[in-house]
Amino acid sequence: MTQTTDWEYRNALSEVALIVLGRKVALKTKEVRNNPKALLDIAEQSIREDASVPIDDPDFQLKLKQVARKLDAIESLRVLARALDEFAWEA
Repeated sequence: MTQTTDWEYRNALSEVALIVLGRKVALKTKEVRNNPKALLDIAEQSIREDASVPIDDPDFQLKLKQVARKLDAIESLRVLARALDEFAWEA
């Protein structure tokens, strides 16, 4: 059995992040795919920018919940990204 590399873990984390966070985030983060922390920072910024929904919007509550879910997902993915940095990689 071959060992999983640091790059494979980071790539997997980035792929999961892109699936969870959506196409718009994927398009905005092309240049940082190999850096999960930068990807998550850009994703959070993008989601916060999109969160400005007028209160009289008929879908206000739904959109607010969607933004909250994505921000929660980003925090969970950040925990995994920190764990990657803490892991002692063997050469």
